[in-house]
Amino acid sequence: MDIQTFNMKKLSGIVDKHNILINFVKQFNSTFRGSLLLMFILYPLLFFASISIFIATNNTLDRLVTGLIFVPTVATIYIFCCFCQDVKDEDEEIYMAIYSTNWQECRNIQVRKALLIILMQKPCYIKAGIESSFQMKTFLRGCLLQAAFI
Repeated sequence: MDIQTFNMKKLSGIVDKHNILINFVKQFNSTFRGSLLLMFILYPLLFFASISIFIATNNTLDRLVTGLIFVPTVATIYIFCCFCQDVKDEDEEIYMAIYSTNWQECRNIQVRKALLIILMQKPCYIKAGIESSFQMKTFLRGCLLQAAFI
């Protein structure tokens, strides 16, 4: 197999992978956007309330119950932000894969056009509401904000 054929197969695979990712994110966002916005608003409030109650109370049972609320809340936010970060990283890997090939030398005009369209698109990420995105930096900012209140 010559290098041109190898690059052509690799570029076609990149286009296919990007299309799968775009379709997944569109479907996910259209299905869960409202519930993600609610999660984006309510989970930090639950997070803050559980920390406040944990600090304010001296009763061991109250602290245990608060911990039973706090730990799953943080775990849920963390797992979801990891998933969203994986989607964003996958999108970035597609861009890097395009740049790592000699796509400019591709003789197939359709593949070149598809690659240019991919490169011109906005980054692909899971949204909560209109433009709020979930990523690991969202989780870390939430943790830092909560730590600032303590």
